[in-house]
Amino acid sequence: MRSIKTYTITEPVGGRSRQFSGKVKAAETSNLSFAVSGTVDSVAVKLGEQVKEGQVLAVLDREPFRLDVQAAQASLEKAKAEHREKKQEFERNKDLFQKGWMTRVAMEQAQTAVSTALSDVNYATSKLNLAKRNLDNATLRAPFGGVVGERDVEAHTDVTAGQRIFAINVDGVMDVSISLPEGVIGDIRIGMPASVRINAIEGLNIAGRVTEIGAVAGAGNVFPVSVSLLDVPAGLRAGMTAEVSLVTAAEAHTEGVLVPLAAIAPGDTQSKGYVYVFEDATSTVRKMPVEASGARDNLIAVRGVNVGDVVAVAGVTFLRDGLKVKLMSAVGQ
Repeated sequence: MRSIKTYTITEPVGGRSRQFSGKVKAAETSNLSFAVSGTVDSVAVKLGEQVKEGQVLAVLDREPFRLDVQAAQASLEKAKAEHREKKQEFERNKDLFQKGWMTRVAMEQAQTAVSTALSDVNYATSKLNLAKRNLDNATLRAPFGGVVGERDVEAHTDVTAGQRIFAINVDGVMDVSISLPEGVIGDIRIGMPASVRINAIEGLNIAGRVTEIGAVAGAGNVFPVSVSLLDVPAGLRAGMTAEVSLVTAAEAHTEGVLVPLAAIAPGDTQSKGYVYVFEDATSTVRKMPVEASGARDNLIAVRGVNVGDVVAVAGVTFLRDGLKVKLMSAVGQ
């Protein structure tokens, strides 16, 4: 499978993309807590550590829960013994009643005693199951793979049921949180393409999409906006700073977009050629005819592709329509 370098189209001819600073955050975070109260016996993971589904994160002192299980087991055995005794007594009384040596009232009382004893068995069974469940809940495990984003617990401290112990960030899903002024927010749309640069990773440019737009302004009269990253590169961490390039709705309708000259495969005439657009759903490239209309710096203005398209920018002469490819790091703008 051929590897390709790509470029995300963010700038239309005659328009300029707007730049906004933001921070990388986990798109999905789950707060974890114990379902029971107790004293923390041990903590098995550190802040920022990668964890797997089912991995033990922390354990409470299990001895009180083991004792509860033993007590519940003893209560159940006692209830079962009493039930057997009442059942045997009922069978004896039943025989006596059939022989006419016992009244119906006494017979009914014996039958009621059996039912009561059976209810006691069922109750004791439920208590034992609950005690076993509490013992199991004394061990906190990761519900899915991810990264420990927050840790709020130390060994030998008391915690209560429902108290947050960890925040786990889901693997492979990252957003960038930015704040937009009121003069711009009206031009932003859900699904709008974005280009994201990570300041800590030189030369990295990631394609993204606007996924959330705040309805209420916060401090400074700015609106929160979330940009979802379409690809999460190795080394990216929540909390890293980022620069997000957005083309507002008004600019996005300008005719033509700017792409690197290296993205153009020659066509039949000087002003016509082709680009290969990466299709994320199929991991293939689609050959698209374009027409050049001018140039700016190291970019060429073309018509035939749109803002948000991801195009190949290296080795385009070796590509063909429908070729299956894999992505290398995106090229910075």
